[in-house]
Amino acid sequence: MSIGIATSGFWNNINVTGGGVLPSVPVDALVGTITTTVIEGTITSTSIVGVIDGCEVGDIIEVARGEDRTLQLTIKDAAGAVVDITGATVTFTVRRRPQDPVLIEKDNSGLGGVTLVDAANGRADIDIQDTDTGPLNVSDYKYDVFLQQADTTRTQVIEPSIFRITSRITVLS
Repeated sequence: MSIGIATSGFWNNINVTGGGVLPSVPVDALVGTITTTVIEGTITSTSIVGVIDGCEVGDIIEVARGEDRTLQLTIKDAAGAVVDITGATVTFTVRRRPQDPVLIEKDNSGLGGVTLVDAANGRADIDIQDTDTGPLNVSDYKYDVFLQQADTTRTQVIEPSIFRITSRITVLS
C-alpha cells in the first residue's frame, strides 16, 4: 500500500474528527496530525480497465445531441488480457459533475441499455439513445463505468472521463 502526500494544491472532502467535512482546503493551510485507521483483512488491487471503441483511458467520447450510438466496451486486466464478465453487472453513468444528479445511467441489470455481447471475452455494448442525449445541452459531462462481478467485487473500470455532447446541423422529425 502506498500513501501519497500532496505538497501543493488542494485536499478535497477532508473528514474532521468529531464530525463534518472540509470541502476544499489548500494543502499549505493544513496543520495538525494525520491519523490512520487500521483495517483488518486483505486489500487487493487487480487493475481491471475498460476500453470503449478503442479509445485510450481518459479519451473523450463525443456524441451529437439527439444521436443514437452504441459504445463497444472491452474489459481487460493490467496485462491486456480480456476479463470474463459472465454474470457481472456493467454500469455506465453520465453526470455534469461527479456530485450532480445522474443524467444517463445504463446497466445490464434493472436499468437496461447494456448488453453483454461476448461476456467470456469481456465485451459489452452500451446503447445511448437519442432520448438520452436530446435533452442535454451541448457541453462536456463526466462518465465512468463500473463492473460488479458475480462475487459482488466492484471495480471502476473507466475512471471519470469526458462525455461530450456536440451540436448537430441536421434536424430529424
